[in-house]
Amino acid sequence: MAEPGSVMFQFARKGVIEISEKGDEAMMAALDAGAEDVADEEESTVIYTAASDLMKVRQALVDAGMNVTSAELQYVPTSYVPVEGDNAEKLEKLLSAVDDLDDVVNTYTNAE
Repeated sequence: MAEPGSVMFQFARKGVIEISEKGDEAMMAALDAGAEDVADEEESTVIYTAASDLMKVRQALVDAGMNVTSAELQYVPTSYVPVEGDNAEKLEKLLSAVDDLDDVVNTYTNAE
């Protein structure tokens, strides 16, 4: 195993906000609030901000009438690595085992 933080260069610390609204109106509200990026998910919209802008953008979305379901700082991958087949199953088992450890608070991956 690698030393703690040895792969941090592959992640960026970002504010991640999830809202229940979808579509162009939600995207425009997020961009007007200062979001860096917006991604439509199946049932929500995920908004990425600079870490220092998280609360400012969150409050602007609330003021615009958006339903914010979560807002937190996360490590977001700067690039993704495709994982398929047996390796995907093994990775899922490994991440599950690591997540079950009492000392682990959050796990982040760049697996696609």
